[in-house]
Formats: sequence, C-alpha cells, structure tokens
Amino acid sequence: MRTFKYQMVIDYIKREFIDNPAASGEIPSEPVLAQQLEISRFPINQAVTRLVEDGLLTRIDGIGTFIRGREPAHLKGRNTSSQIMLAFVSQAGTVEPELLHGFQDYIFNRNVVLTNVFQEANTTSYEFIINKVKTSNIKGILLSPCIHFGNTKSPSLAFAQRLLENGIPVVVVDRPLPGFYGPQVVTDNSGGVLKTVQELAGRGIDKIAYFGKDDYIVGKERLMGYRLGLEYCGLSADDSLLVLDHSGADFFKTIENLIDKGVNKVFSRHPDCRCFIAFNITFAYFLYRKLRKSGMFSNDMIIAGFDHAQHYDYEFMKHYLVIKRPLREIGQTAAELMLEQLNSSKTAAEVRRLMPDLSLPDELNMSQVQGRQEAMLV
Repeated sequence: MRTFKYQMVIDYIKREFIDNPAASGEIPSEPVLAQQLEISRFPINQAVTRLVEDGLLTRIDGIGTFIRGREPAHLKGRNTSSQIMLAFVSQAGTVEPELLHGFQDYIFNRNVVLTNVFQEANTTSYEFIINKVKTSNIKGILLSPCIHFGNTKSPSLAFAQRLLENGIPVVVVDRPLPGFYGPQVVTDNSGGVLKTVQELAGRGIDKIAYFGKDDYIVGKERLMGYRLGLEYCGLSADDSLLVLDHSGADFFKTIENLIDKGVNKVFSRHPDCRCFIAFNITFAYFLYRKLRKSGMFSNDMIIAGFDHAQHYDYEFMKHYLVIKRPLREIGQTAAELMLEQLNSSKTAAEVRRLMPDLSLPDELNMSQVQGRQEAMLV
C-alpha cells in the first residue's frame, strides 16, 4: 500500500513531538521541517493542517504552531477558536509561497488566521469542502482557480458560485476566472510580457522567439503582451519566431515534439536568434535541453519564463530570466478585499463579536473597488 508523504510527516511529528514528553510545546516551522526531512513544504503543510484539524496542534498566527495543551501560558488565550479563519483553496496544482506571505502580511495582528490550504484537482468533491467550511470557523475563501481549457463552464466557477450560494465570501486571486463577478485580484499577464519584451529590446535584442499557448485565457493574455511589446518597441511581428501549442491540458505529452518542431522553425529562418520567451519553467527547461543537445546553445542566450522557482540545473538557471508577478501584493490586496466583504456581509456582527478591537477597512466606493479589482501590473 502506498504511503503518502504527508502521512509520513504526521507520523514523524507525532513520534518526535506530540508523543514525546521531553519535547517542547512548539514544533519547528514548516521550512525547518522541510529541511530536516528533505522534502518540499507542501506535504509538511498538509500534515500540520491535518493535525490542527484533529485537535492535536494549535496554530497561533504570527507566532508558531504548538502542541494542543502545551502552549506557553501567555499564549493559551490566543487559540484559533477565538479567531476568524480564512481558507486558501488552490486548484492550480501548486501553492505560491509569495501569495501566502501576502495574505499573512495583511492579516497579521488582526486576530485572523489563514488555514486549510487545500490542493484540489478539477474532479474534487466541492460539496466536501463546502460542508467542511460550513461546519468550521472559516468565514471566507481565497480561491486560485484551476487552469481551464475549452468553452465549457470552468469547474472553479461552479465551485465559487456554490460557495456564494451558501453565503461564503470568495476572492479570486492570481489568475482570472471568467464569469465570476465578485472581487478578483489577478496578475496582468499582458503587461508582464510586454515589459519583458521592452526590457529585452532595451538590451539591444531585436529577435525574440515566443513559445506559448493560446487555448486558454492566461495563454491568450501573454500572447497579446508579446505582440504589443513588439509593436511598442518597433520590432517586426514575424510569425517564424512564434511557436504556439493548442493541445490543451495534454501539453506535457506533446512538449518535446513541440520544442523540436519549434526550434527547427525558428532557426531555419533566424539562426542568430538568442532570446526566447517560454510558456513556463518546464517549457523553458525543455527548450534549453533541446538547444544544448543540438549544439545550438550559446552562452549569451536568454530564456524567459513565468515561474520563479529554483531548479536543480544551475547552468540552466544562469540563463533563465524570470517574468515576475507581484504575488505578495496580490495576496495583501485579496486579504483586504476579503475583510471588507466580511465587514459588510451578514457575518459582520459575528466578526465584530469575535474581534472587538479590530479596525476593519472602511467600506470602499464602487470606483475604488473596481480599481482594486483591476489587474495588477507586473
């Protein structure tokens, strides 16, 4: 039987801390546990969240995570039972740490905690999450939607609508959710790529190849930014520098073939091309590997991508240019909008009862709200 990593972490925390009378009441932070166990932070977060839900651990916002009943005496009055809880639900397959940091920056010292970071695929049972939220102290959902291809209704949209029907406020973060008319704080993908093209052109580069997708909303936005960037910089929009994938969610199955054909297409017309914008870090690395293998790579090449991540290939990272997204700022604004919703919703009385000393943001007028919901420029 397969043992999931988060279950191994649960067993470790129970053995080394909860069931160990000699251990202190505080468990190490998630980054420290990840370093000790030599695994990523995601299973650590899953394990700690599960132990909090089971009543074995207590998270105290801005301070740490403690074994229930063994918190320092001066902190025992600051447990989650007296706090407003928000949940971040990511259906994108990953949790962006900078987003979480932005949430925490804003709610710090407001007696609000961010909890239950769900990692759910499109096939998730949304009713399970909705019931979980309704039976807990969670008052709002910060939602990072799934990547959605095609013209059918997005699973994330159906989920958001079900939450709203149950009186649970929702703020959409990072990527847009078409058809959702509540607060959205999203990355300006077009503006980010446009600025990247401008930066590259400012370095004297006049040939910039683009490897991307145009079969879902974010891909279309990035492609628009590339074309606008070329126009603003006075560079020709040459289709021989454009390589597009239309395989939807199956692009990982076709990525090597796409890269092979794309590289041949670009270099057949532009053997001196030294700069590429790639769909994400996976595309970027496959492209780098193809160029290395074929002998086309040169040390002055630049490969830009949309994921700010560490990679095991340090030579690749020397040539990888990150197209930055203001994730921390997005998180802060999303948390502010969520508290504004709580302040003006039917839960306001309960929020004020649990947090009598909290000064919630003043209610914004409509123009201000629309301004906050506009895409944030990278």
